[in-house]
Amino acid sequence: MIKKVSIVFAILFFTAGCTSSQSSLDLEENNTTKDDVSKVLTQLFTGPGEEVKELYEEGSYEKVHAYYTEQFAPYLTEDYMDQAMQTNLLTRYHQQAYSSEVKMEVENKDIQQSDVETDYIFDYQVIVDNGETADVRGRVNTNEDGEITRIYFTEGQALSHAFDTVEKTSDGLYEYDHSSLETRSSDESFQPQFPRVMPYEVDGVEIKAGTKEDKDTLLTFIFHGESGESMTLTTMKEGYLPLEGMETEEVAVGDGTGKYAVDNNTK
Repeated sequence: MIKKVSIVFAILFFTAGCTSSQSSLDLEENNTTKDDVSKVLTQLFTGPGEEVKELYEEGSYEKVHAYYTEQFAPYLTEDYMDQAMQTNLLTRYHQQAYSSEVKMEVENKDIQQSDVETDYIFDYQVIVDNGETADVRGRVNTNEDGEITRIYFTEGQALSHAFDTVEKTSDGLYEYDHSSLETRSSDESFQPQFPRVMPYEVDGVEIKAGTKEDKDTLLTFIFHGESGESMTLTTMKEGYLPLEGMETEEVAVGDGTGKYAVDNNTK
């Protein structure tokens, strides 16, 4: 009798285990593109968590790149994943929050399918633990396989400003959040790298790598100002300037002086 009961119990346990596994699998299979878009956006506007903060403290671009690739690559096309990392789209808000020693949390969110079947319009309200609140709106494009091909913001500056710690120096220059530049150009062979202060309030910085044979040796920094100013500085590893077809000049900003290929459009 005891053996019989044991056998029945074992069968019931095995059956329950199979049912649980099947339910988990069904849940993954029933995950929609809208669910994936929500997961990606929510992760962009949350944190940074302790693991991300440790990576930024290490200052290793390779480790940061590997972390974000693991987190986001399953939801983005391969080409857009590369583009999103090169333009700091995936890391931007985490870096700014880390630099300002604050954290983000999603308060409210709304994601709706647009009139285009593969596009989604989003509206997020993000709170920062310094007391600031910001609305972030935009659109996400996906392909027929449900992979994200583009994320762009129709309103995103408010969140960047929620981290603002702009300070004016005694020389009339402006400090800015350069955490993203530190992570990307941590290799000291990039000389002279980037200035730590600017002659205007910086609204954002783009970082572009070179193309083809120059992609691992060339970096371009584009500094956008609050009032429409713009300055583009290009530098290479081991100081291999001047670049072919590009004029260089010595640029002094604050205490930093370096030779760059320059496109200056300040007003």
